[in-house]
Amino acid sequence: MTLSGIYPIIQVDARYEEISALPLFTVNKVSIDNQGGHWKYVQASGDLNKNNAAAITADAMPLAIPLTITALTSAPFTTTCPISIGITQIGIPNLYYGWIWCGGPGVGGVGTGIKCRLGTDCAQYMPLYAHATAGKLDDAVVTNAQISGLFATETITTAQDTELFACTILTCKCQDPT
Repeated sequence: MTLSGIYPIIQVDARYEEISALPLFTVNKVSIDNQGGHWKYVQASGDLNKNNAAAITADAMPLAIPLTITALTSAPFTTTCPISIGITQIGIPNLYYGWIWCGGPGVGGVGTGIKCRLGTDCAQYMPLYAHATAGKLDDAVVTNAQISGLFATETITTAQDTELFACTILTCKCQDPT
């Protein structure tokens, strides 16, 4: 992991770059980093690759599921609104535990190392949306799939891991229940 100058100030024993087969913290525990970024301790449901977006279930024992357009329109997310979103900064294998970045007020940005895999031809500071490929985000508009308050810090022309800037805790619009 290549976070630059980011470390926990609340839940100071959190290690954002470590995973474990057994829980080291209460699942759903939140840690705040020195820039105000929010990190959530999760258990993976499916392999979460490094720098990938994940949807977090709202259950008593929340799971982080690789984010896709299909996942947002399937149970358990069809009855949850809004959907919590996190971005892995290290790979978390299926059923393992680890910390994922969930944004925050004015966090991330150039030089921080907070990244996500983006699709081809993403424009700087445009809204990002779930993609058909698990964990990837794109600026192509998809109804009910916008990640609120998340932007790429640069324009890219090829799919790549790109630094992000968030202006809020990351969520996704819910599926229209009608």
